[in-house]
This record gives sequence, C-alpha cells and structure tokens, in this order.
Amino acid sequence: MNFKLFFDNFYTGIDLIHKLRVEYGIESCGTIRSNRMRGAVLDTDANVKKKGRGSVDFRFERHSEVSVVKWYDNKPVHLASSYCAVTPVDKCQRWDGTTRKYVEVGRPRIVRDYNKSMEGVDLADMFLEHYRTDIRSKKWYMRIVLWVKTSSLNVSDLDFVDDVTLLEEANQQRQLLLTAIDEKTWKVGLLVNARNTKSMVISDSP
Repeated sequence: MNFKLFFDNFYTGIDLIHKLRVEYGIESCGTIRSNRMRGAVLDTDANVKKKGRGSVDFRFERHSEVSVVKWYDNKPVHLASSYCAVTPVDKCQRWDGTTRKYVEVGRPRIVRDYNKSMEGVDLADMFLEHYRTDIRSKKWYMRIVLWVKTSSLNVSDLDFVDDVTLLEEANQQRQLLLTAIDEKTWKVGLLVNARNTKSMVISDSP
C-alpha cells in the first residue's frame, strides 16, 4: 500500500506498529511513552544528557521488527518506527539558551521524518485552540460533535490555502509559458516579414 502513518505517544505502541505493518501493509512512526517499549533498555536520561544535545541510543526488536530510538535535544525523546531508525543523521538548527544563539544538533532520520510529517497536525492543533467552538452542555457527545466540526473546518481551510498556493504557482508558470510563446511568435513574425520584404525588393528590381 506504501502508506506511512504518524501519530503521537497517545497511540504509539510496539504491538500497534507491528500489526499495522504485518496485517495492513502500513509503515508507521511516532513518539512513544517509556512504559510502552516492551522492556527495551536504552541509555538513561542522565547519560544522554551528559553526552549532550544530539546524542542517540536505539534498540531493534527482531520479533516485531520495530526500532526504538532515544534522542536527546532539550530533553529525552523516545520514538518507535517500523521503517526507519537512526541513519542517515542530518543536522538541524536548535536554540541554545546558554549562548543565546542557534547551534547545529545531530538529528536521526526517525526524528526528521516525524517532525516533517507532524507539521500539519501541529498547525491544525494550533488553529483548533484559536478557533475552538465550545458550549456548555450536559450531553457529553456534543463536545465530540463540536470537536469534529471545528477540526473539519480548520483542516478544510488549510487545504484551501494549499490549493490556492498551488493554483497561484500554476498560473505563474502558465503566464511565463504564454509570455515565452508570445516572444517566440513575435520573433518568428519579424523573421517572416523580413524575408517577405527582401523577396519583394528582389522581384521589383529591373
């Protein structure tokens, strides 16, 4: 199916990641709580903090074929995935409060993929906080209905903005193409007119 599913630590579990891959052919990745790692022993928080920002430790569970990675940035972060782990490692810019400037920090692939794919989710959550529809009601399901409605509207708005951006880019490319065609047509017209004028001069000469 070639689908990749990303989720936060509310959902992530080794069994879920394994089941998605084996039964549905869906690769997945997400942050995971330390008590859901099925006994995977990683470096302690104190050790990774001592090694500094960008330090990494990981384990691979052969039975489930799931990688568990611990990465230290400002604090330790645990992630699990069925398709990626540490390599390749790239660099990212992080703010250093001590030196008060941005510094380069090593970032595993699993962190890069997770951050890139969760940008839309974080943006949708931000919009949900800004434009939340809330009412006081004794009916518990009304909150769910309103959450679904508000989320749908916010995501639709984000999709609309993306579509408009793509449409504007397409129109710009189309305009550039038409301009290039007009220039070529104009040059060809000048060349044809020049040839016709030259032919008329030759034919009219005694």
